[in-house]
Amino acid sequence: MELLIHLGIDTVELEGAPFTPQVKVGEQVTAGQPLTLMDLAAIKAVGKSTTIMVVITNSKELKVELTLEAGDKKSRDLAAQLKL
Repeated sequence: MELLIHLGIDTVELEGAPFTPQVKVGEQVTAGQPLTLMDLAAIKAVGKSTTIMVVITNSKELKVELTLEAGDKKSRDLAAQLKL
């Protein structure tokens, strides 16, 4: 599965300051592994949104069932379940 994870809205203007990557681009990761640290307070302090979007970029190629868990999520909350 290939994922695109977009952290915050219009945060590119912050030039990466509130983010601390924990993995390298293209690195394979496992469930539960931290990808980046995001300083939510710093982002909110400059009036930016802390919304996080997750896009499955190869969804047409996958034969999976995706069930979304509605509502706001906190760190480590379940947002979706995949059934292969």
